[in-house]
Amino acid sequence: LLKPLIAFFTDRGRLPATGELPTAPQLTRHFGSVARAFSMLGRATGPDRWDAVRDQARADLLVYLALAAFPRRPRLGALPEALRLDVRAFFGSYNSGCAAADTLLFSAGDQDAVDRACRGAPVGKLLPDALYVHHTAVGHLPPVLRVYEGCGRQLAGDVSGLTLEKLSRRRPRVSYLVYESFDRVAHPALQSSIVADLKGLRLHYRDYTRSANPPVLHRKERFVAEAYPARPRFARLTAREERFGLLDATTTIGTRDGWSRTLSDHRVTIRGHGVVPLPVPDAAPATPSADTTPRPRHRSPPPPVTPEPDAQPGHGDRYATCTLTSQHVCCYHPRRGHTKKARGRKRANQLASSRSQESKAPTKSHSQRDQAAGGTAMGNRRRTDGRTCADDFSAIQGVACETRMYL
Repeated sequence: LLKPLIAFFTDRGRLPATGELPTAPQLTRHFGSVARAFSMLGRATGPDRWDAVRDQARADLLVYLALAAFPRRPRLGALPEALRLDVRAFFGSYNSGCAAADTLLFSAGDQDAVDRACRGAPVGKLLPDALYVHHTAVGHLPPVLRVYEGCGRQLAGDVSGLTLEKLSRRRPRVSYLVYESFDRVAHPALQSSIVADLKGLRLHYRDYTRSANPPVLHRKERFVAEAYPARPRFARLTAREERFGLLDATTTIGTRDGWSRTLSDHRVTIRGHGVVPLPVPDAAPATPSADTTPRPRHRSPPPPVTPEPDAQPGHGDRYATCTLTSQHVCCYHPRRGHTKKARGRKRANQLASSRSQESKAPTKSHSQRDQAAGGTAMGNRRRTDGRTCADDFSAIQGVACETRMYL
C-alpha cells in the first residue's frame, strides 16, 4: 500500500497533491491522510533518507529554472502542472523560485565559486586545471557546476558519442570529449573534443583520430558515480596497475606512446581489464670463443705427490699401495683401485740389468718386502713399511717410474 507513495516521493521530492496519487483514498482510509502515512513511513525508515531526496529534487528544479533563462524563462502558466506544484512546494511562489535561479546562474559566472564547487564535488577526477566527469554523472554534481556545464551545452548543443566533460577551474571553458568505447577498452584513446569558450562565445573542434599519439584515460572509476555498473571492474584494474607500479609516472602515461613504453618497461600487457605479465625471454646462446690455440687430446697426468713423513699410508696417497717388480707395474685408478699390468720384455730386461748394478749389500726385493709386511708381491694391500714407490724408484739408476695414473 505504501509503495506508490514511496515511488512518488522519490521522483518528485514532495508529497502528492490531490489527484496525483491513485492510492491516496486507500492511504486516507488506513492512516487518516497521506501526510500521516508518510510521517509513519519516516519514523520507520529514518528522516535522513527522505531529506536527501527532497534536497536533490529542489536542486534539480533550481537548475532547470536557471537554464530556462536561455533564451527566455517561460511564464508560470506555460509550465506543466507538475512543475507548478513543485515550484509551490519548494519555493512558495514562482517569483521566489526565479530569483533563486538567477542567483545560481550568476554564481556560475564566478570562477572562484566554480573552483570551490569543483574541489567539493562528490564525483569526478579532479586535476589542477579542471574537473573531469562522465556524462552520466553530471546530475551528481553541485548545482553551480550543473549550471556551468549547462551554459556550455547551450553553446555546443548535443554532442554525439559524448564520453567525458571537462569543467575548467581557471577559465570559463567547458570541453566535451569523445573517447573510444569507454566500457570495453581498458584505456580508451581520445577521438575528438569540442571546447565551448563561455567568455568569447566560440567553439573549438579538434579531431584526434589521425593523431599518432592521442591522450588515453586511466583510473576510469573516478569519472563515474558509485552506481555505475562497470565501476567495480574499473577499480580492480586500477588496483592491479598500482601494484605493478604502472601509474607512478603520471607525466608520461597520459599518451598512448608513453603508456606503451611504461608497459614495456614493466614487461606487462593489458588484456581486457586485466594486467598480464609477459614471459621472460630465454637467454641468448653463448658465442663460441675465438681462441684457436691447439689443445692436447689427452690430459697430462698430474705430478706425483710425496706423502708427508708422518702421514699414514692409504688410498689417498698416490704411492702408498703401489708395488713394483721387474715383470709387472702396479697401476692405480681412483674408482677401480690398484691393478697390475705386465711390463714389456725389453723394459723388464733393462730393469733387471739396472738392479744387478746396485749395491752388493744384500737387500730384499720388492716382493720380499711386501711379503714381510703382510702383503703379496702383486697384491693390492697397503704397504706398512713406511716406504713408497718413490723411495724404490730412487734406487733405480736413472730409470724413471712408469707408473701410469688413470684419472
